[in-house]
Amino acid sequence: MRSVVAHVHPEHGASAAVAAAAGLAPTEVWQDGERRWLRLMAGDADGARVISRPQCGR
Repeated sequence: MRSVVAHVHPEHGASAAVAAAAGLAPTEVWQDGERRWLRLMAGDADGARVISRPQCGR
């Protein structure tokens, strides 16, 4: 399993848009004032596929 992680400051809408366009979803995890975004994938380097996207509960 592979994952892609980004930490996005809540005031940086453009960064959140880039993360969403890359298939990441916001999580409930915060670090240093930034929300963690995550995309989980399974497969090898040639055929990775998304297996789950975290839900964002507000």
